[in-house]
Amino acid sequence: MAQEYHEAHGSYLGMNWAYVSDRGSRRENNEDRALVREMPGRLFAVVADGMGGHANGEFASGVVTEALGDYFSANAHGTTADSAAYANRVLAEKIGSMEGRPGAVAVWCVARRESGVYTAELGNVGDTRAYRISPDSITQLTEDQSAVRELRKQGKWNQMGPAERKRMAHVVTNAFCNEFRPEEVQAIRLELAPGDYLALFSDGVHGEDEGSDFRRFLSDDEIAAVVRSQDDLMQRCSSVVHSAIERGSRDNASGLLLYFT
Repeated sequence: MAQEYHEAHGSYLGMNWAYVSDRGSRRENNEDRALVREMPGRLFAVVADGMGGHANGEFASGVVTEALGDYFSANAHGTTADSAAYANRVLAEKIGSMEGRPGAVAVWCVARRESGVYTAELGNVGDTRAYRISPDSITQLTEDQSAVRELRKQGKWNQMGPAERKRMAHVVTNAFCNEFRPEEVQAIRLELAPGDYLALFSDGVHGEDEGSDFRRFLSDDEIAAVVRSQDDLMQRCSSVVHSAIERGSRDNASGLLLYFT
């Protein structure tokens, strides 16, 4: 079972890393999971958010994080698409006939340093997010696979009433073992410079407050400002997560930071 609060930090191949996962103030348990594995020549990191309620969500997010890590441990040149398919297959096998339709969304990366150049290969399924935070900018790298994003793209969101918005707020359009669409797995490759951060978040950090006309807990600029405001990486990570909770996040909140030195 996932802990209500967990954190870890380390340094590998010139990359400092830290993660914090908090149950938050309004949930009975923590269905988020974060994991970092230091592998020969590369660093694997993932944040997952379980679905299905209570123990089911904890179970699903735990299976997905471990399965993704196991895939890359066994496949030095594995691909984002194949890792997602493997994690989905492992979760489907493990849940069997379990009630409650457990599932998970996740964002993950494999980062390397080769010939002095940092690269990262990102994967995303669902409404978890990845950001690149540079000294003077923040860029959202992934796109939410959610009903809210689709409705906004179609111009329908502002036409909906509060009750209908609330009903659609947590609907994702892609998830492990819940309507998994392998062709829609997001795969991104990028180079990073010394001084950059790669940030992975569950929607408890970047999401919106259903009770205040869907105002975001933390804007992108606020996330970047919090990350830059603390002395060490664990403090930066913890400050982002707990700032979202203090702003009213109703969900579990998890953040993982990689800093490229």
